[in-house]
Amino acid sequence: MGINAPEIAYEDRPSEPFGKEALIFNMKLVKRKKVRLETEKESHDCYGHLLAYVFLDSGTFVNEEMVKAGYAYVLFLNPNLKYNSRLLAAQRQAMRKKEKYMEDAIKKTAPYYLGNTSSHKFHRPDCEYGKKIFPSHLIIFKDKWDAYYEGYSPCRRCRP
Repeated sequence: MGINAPEIAYEDRPSEPFGKEALIFNMKLVKRKKVRLETEKESHDCYGHLLAYVFLDSGTFVNEEMVKAGYAYVLFLNPNLKYNSRLLAAQRQAMRKKEKYMEDAIKKTAPYYLGNTSSHKFHRPDCEYGKKIFPSHLIIFKDKWDAYYEGYSPCRRCRP
């Protein structure tokens, strides 16, 4: 909950960049360890997946560690916003350190990006969803760095 990590290969879909590395990092954190799951108002996504913040007995916040190491980015989804500021601070730290996935994620792929202040998503200028943003919800980012720094996540359709 509160983050998105790159996907590993499954069925007919290839692995996203750093998917295997993110999986290995996560396994090193949690494998054979007791964890505590903390849910919020919406505990499942539209696919039926459990959404939770993951904590080790030591108090380590696994979601935050994934972001700090650069293997995940912040994904703000209403109404589950309890740790947003903490996760965003970790993302900004990873960006400044140019950590793995974040360094690749912020590479410029368009002349500018369209952000939606309502959904906290950003899009390429030619994205059909970006073009539908209400003017009162529209924010322009000169690069992906700015979008991620403000806590916006990339559109899953246009993949900016």
